[in-house]
Amino acid sequence: MGFLSTVLDFCGFGVGISAGLVIGYFFFIYFQPSNVKFESLSALENKLKQEGMSDMIGGDHEFLMLVLSSGVLSTVINKSSFGTVFSYVFYFVGNLSRQFQEA
Repeated sequence: MGFLSTVLDFCGFGVGISAGLVIGYFFFIYFQPSNVKFESLSALENKLKQEGMSDMIGGDHEFLMLVLSSGVLSTVINKSSFGTVFSYVFYFVGNLSRQFQEA
């Protein structure tokens, strides 16, 4: 009886983990990002078009990390309406690469 209980415990654990991963995929990965992210990107695009890029652009690594971790990079790449944000982000990547090469 103890052996059967142990085997069933391991099977239940495996099924529970699998079900949790599937549910997590559909709730957190499958659904599209919220409109708030796109509204923020549109506001940033408009601001960059009006004001341009500042001289302190190379030191804003927090912005780069925020864009990379937020999941909107594929939208920035695929939508031509975010062309200025695309240029801005990849200027950061190039500048960061140059800084690491110089160090």
